[in-house]
Amino acid sequence: MRSNQVGALDGVYFHLELQVLLRFLLVTGMAFGTLAAYFVIVAEWFAKSANDKNDLRKLVPLYFLGVAICGSAGAVYSSSILQAQPHFRFIVVSVSLIASHHYVDRPNRAAPDTK
Repeated sequence: MRSNQVGALDGVYFHLELQVLLRFLLVTGMAFGTLAAYFVIVAEWFAKSANDKNDLRKLVPLYFLGVAICGSAGAVYSSSILQAQPHFRFIVVSVSLIASHHYVDRPNRAAPDTK
């Protein structure tokens, strides 16, 4: 009668192939990018003081960490699936990297000096 239980499992199985781990790293890199975008939104719209804005802007380099993780995992992962992927995705990542670099290079955007 034990075999009559449909879908019953004994134990846990993790599917840990190289492509699965690389996809996990891709998602992790994108999560860092989302987190950095959230910090920018909070700094620009919801931070009360200039110190809060500057403190939040110091966390924006998390985006670069996400780009590094996503880019390195994507470089390895793309070797197997590059022919099936459109080049538009690579263009979007490149443009967003340039835009974030432009944002970080302007550190005095927080508030005017009140001396």
